[in-house]
Amino acid sequence: MAALYLSLGTNQGDRKKALETAAEYISERIGRIVDILLEIHVAQEDSKTARKAQREANHEARQQKRAE
Repeated sequence: MAALYLSLGTNQGDRKKALETAAEYISERIGRIVDILLEIHVAQEDSKTARKAQREANHEARQQKRAE
């Protein structure tokens, strides 16, 4: 039996779901997947954006609390 090593990646939307869908598609149309390693890495820019959004949300929450 021949072996194939395949690396997949995605950078949009729900990354985990996209990779799971790709694995299902491959197993249905090409053949059985013997092993799978699913790793999700968040790019530095994504984490910076998330931290900025969290800081802004915290700031707004503090302002609303002061207004009460």
